[in-house]
Amino acid sequence: SAVAFRLALPCSIFQEMAGSSIAQVDHPAVYIYGGGTILLAIALLMIIIPRIYRDRGVAGAVIHGSYRSTYAYVAVPLSQLMFGQEGSGPAVVMLAVVLPIFNIMAVVILTLFHPDREETLSWPVLRKVLVGVVTNPLIVALVLGVLWHWSGLSMPAFAGSTLDFFAGMASPL
Repeated sequence: SAVAFRLALPCSIFQEMAGSSIAQVDHPAVYIYGGGTILLAIALLMIIIPRIYRDRGVAGAVIHGSYRSTYAYVAVPLSQLMFGQEGSGPAVVMLAVVLPIFNIMAVVILTLFHPDREETLSWPVLRKVLVGVVTNPLIVALVLGVLWHWSGLSMPAFAGSTLDFFAGMASPL
């Protein structure tokens, strides 16, 4: 729903990134591998699916639905339940890799495969993709959360409790 996408999940992502131990990346190659395999899978889907589904809109929806997961909804809360706040660090850091890829590629794919789009890429199409990426609430929350984390500022109590309230609405667990 719109409330989950525009409010609850962004609050949860901001809170996770702002309070995470981003510096505790033991093996950055794991995150590079994870992001790379996702991009490779998306590239393969963008080659194969349009050959199966000739309708551009359907092909875009199938590509998007094939790679998109519920990582942000399930993986981080589940890792927190299983390993505690400290043990969920790798899942949170992987969120910083997975979330931008999923959301940027969603905007790109759904724009490129829109049924009304011209066959050629033009500046208006590229501009629409860029605006969609920059204004995506999940990406904005992730960037702001990382910036907050790096700033070293502590979260005011009223802001923390407000974030807790809205972030709690995003978690299915």
